[in-house]
Amino acid sequence: PTYCNKYARASDALLARGKELTEFLDDNDVQILFSRKYWLDTNITQDKAPDLRDYFMKELGIPEADFESFARKITSEFLQTKSDEWMINFYTKLLDQQALWTDRQYRKGILRTKPIIRLENGEHISPYDESGKIQVYLPEDSKSKYKTVKRCLTKDENALKFLKELGLKQPGLFAEIREFIIPKYQSESPTKDNEYFEDFEKLLRAYKKLPEKDKKELIESLSHITFIDAVKSDTVESSLRKPSEVYFKDEDLIEYFEGYSVWFVSDELYEKFGQELNTFLKEVGVEDNPRRVEIPGNLTWEEKVELRKSTGLTRDIYQKDYDYEGLDNLIKNITHEKSYLLWKFLLENIKNLSSWNAEEFFQGEYSWFYYTKQHSSFEAKFLKTLKKQAWLVDKNNNFRRPSEITFSELSDSYIKSSPNIKKKKKILSFKPEIIDQLPEEDKRVLEIIRRYNMTPEQLEQMLQNVPQPVTKEELQEKEEEKHWIPECEPEEAVKEIVDYEPEKINIPDLTGQSESIVQQSLESSHKEETTEDKSQNKKAEKETKEIAPADSRSIGRWGEEYVFECLKEEYQKQGDLFETDNGFIVKTSDGEDYEIVWLNKYQDKGKGCDFIIKKNGMEIEYIEVKAKRHEDEELIEVTGTQWEFARSLYDKNEGDKYFFFIVMNAGEKDNAWVKRIQNPIKLWKEGRLYAHPVNFKL
Repeated sequence: PTYCNKYARASDALLARGKELTEFLDDNDVQILFSRKYWLDTNITQDKAPDLRDYFMKELGIPEADFESFARKITSEFLQTKSDEWMINFYTKLLDQQALWTDRQYRKGILRTKPIIRLENGEHISPYDESGKIQVYLPEDSKSKYKTVKRCLTKDENALKFLKELGLKQPGLFAEIREFIIPKYQSESPTKDNEYFEDFEKLLRAYKKLPEKDKKELIESLSHITFIDAVKSDTVESSLRKPSEVYFKDEDLIEYFEGYSVWFVSDELYEKFGQELNTFLKEVGVEDNPRRVEIPGNLTWEEKVELRKSTGLTRDIYQKDYDYEGLDNLIKNITHEKSYLLWKFLLENIKNLSSWNAEEFFQGEYSWFYYTKQHSSFEAKFLKTLKKQAWLVDKNNNFRRPSEITFSELSDSYIKSSPNIKKKKKILSFKPEIIDQLPEEDKRVLEIIRRYNMTPEQLEQMLQNVPQPVTKEELQEKEEEKHWIPECEPEEAVKEIVDYEPEKINIPDLTGQSESIVQQSLESSHKEETTEDKSQNKKAEKETKEIAPADSRSIGRWGEEYVFECLKEEYQKQGDLFETDNGFIVKTSDGEDYEIVWLNKYQDKGKGCDFIIKKNGMEIEYIEVKAKRHEDEELIEVTGTQWEFARSLYDKNEGDKYFFFIVMNAGEKDNAWVKRIQNPIKLWKEGRLYAHPVNFKL
């Protein structure tokens, strides 16, 4: 039985899931779209006639159609045969089929890229292209050169509602840029026609006025097109160039690139738009410093073996080396002024980078495959040039290599105070300062003299009033007082970190009681303590008192080194680990960067904590390490600075960032482990962390 009260063969029949589809698509549509002739009676549903429906579908092989299967069959040829009234009805019905056209997180509606929009000229186009960019707009009041929906379709209230919910809008400035200006400059060699400055003015206006999301898309698009009016530095040639090929035309860059061919922003652009250009051009990719330029790597086989160290090789993946644009030409024609400029530009290149990324700026990268993707860094070509050539000016106005002079011997014309200046000094491998070559004790004496700006005579005068220092023999005797020797080095011990949640402390209610009752309550609260407990506590107390200061420092140092090894083991599971001067960095496959900074790695610098953990440059954890030789509970000293730092974080609702890492059984190979306690201020306030005694500064 068919929808039109006739009968059909099974091979000509089609079931509809829902009556509205049969009212919308006639028998001719069924033939075109599904190669069938008739809709079956719409009463044959799962609810009304389940047995008959199953028989038709499973035994006779009659297919069932719904709005989604119809949507998949739609073509522009099919829709062009339909009237405007049919299209209005179609848009109205789609209001109840949102899954077919909305932009969902994991699955985009199929109709977003189907030619369901009828244009003013009768053609059909999809609302969005495959990359998700809008392709059509609602009509404006005046005549438009955009692709717009046929005006009569938008007169219907329901059809217009669907089109708006689909995301169609009247074209604005950004739409004009995307539709007409950007494609115009996407070719390799676009021409600077009569409309160029008008186009540029629209780009500049859009940059100033667009909301952040659209501005980001605009900048991304402009960074790849050829639209900057530029002039070649060594000729009068002008041309439209990509932002990545152009530099700002300022005096420093003109001097730096003297004798070298680069493209500068044209004077005509500044004459038209003024200095307001600078921010816009900088954001799309025009540079105010010489660029680090990628070049093919040229590592020898021996160099690759050295970089791979102990790993094998299945295949090379890539080599990335880098040059610094114009560097060879500048050093060939070096002058004092150009040397100062190069120094300044290198500092500008790295001043906003993290210490790790600043070092990475001067490195190339070699990647290979051995079970998994591996990579290692090497000195970039331009860094080798900077180290090998005599381009630095000393205080006697002579040119020297970095390895031939100390940083303090550099001419005073150089910038010597800037972010990452210490990293740059290390990367260029300056000759060590004389003070750095002294024994540690002599070095400390000189640093003290410098810090207080003292003359040798003033120091001698001051020392006359100071008791005589201990002799070498006395120091040796004190050293012999040390008797704690760890069973193993921290890296050899088993690594284990356990999160610890203290329970509520059971303290009797002492409010409103006389002194004698208070004393009785306290005595009562300790009655349950067994003889064995007392013995262990006394033993732990005695053991603590017997630890010599030198031993205490050794145990603390062992604990910090052990925590460092535990953190390495924990974090290297998340990605590639790279050692740094003060810890290590881990780069995960998700693009996250974790940096672990050990404040006391070389000398005691940590005040409020011992370790800082950063994620993408943001400090997310602070760790204070305490170490002891046993597992018995004891009072552990927390300095006022440490406690106040933890409290300041708690007051800012960031208390969970602060941790105590208590190293148990310090020095033991198989029994050492870490008790990790988070947010100690919160635990103390909740009565789950016992404090005794508490010293107040009054």
